[in-house]
Amino acid sequence: MMSKLVDDIYQKFEFQKFDPTIFSGELRFLANIEISSYSQQPLNIDLAKSYAMLTVEYILPLFDKAKDINGLDNVMNGVYYTKSIGDYPSDYSEGYLPFLFYAPQCLIVSRLASNPNFEKLQSYFEAVRSFGVNDKVRATEWPKLVKYLRDEVKPLI
Repeated sequence: MMSKLVDDIYQKFEFQKFDPTIFSGELRFLANIEISSYSQQPLNIDLAKSYAMLTVEYILPLFDKAKDINGLDNVMNGVYYTKSIGDYPSDYSEGYLPFLFYAPQCLIVSRLASNPNFEKLQSYFEAVRSFGVNDKVRATEWPKLVKYLRDEVKPLI
């Protein structure tokens, strides 16, 4: 998924530069089921059916929910996404964020959507051990991003 507005804010900081993607996930992770997509086994009819089922039952509903900033926030930071993939982590009960290198994008979306859990989400991210590829700049860029979001970014809703 992508959002030009979210990417424009993200690009103001020295986080890892990606294509303008703000969120992604593995099919087998999103569905919380085991699919041997990483094995050396060739594509077969059962695997194809599994992927088709994942698309219809999990992927398309996520896109349907993410049609506006509020829906995108709900998918990235909220209960809808959590219910799709399973249990809450113990320290953030409103949502679950499996790919922490998307933490900046998640916080940006949260602010734009006027998520009432913005502060809790920020604390959750600050408590995690790793931002993946963004670890190298986390100490300098994360505080700048948080300040920018609080001081300069007006929620869209």
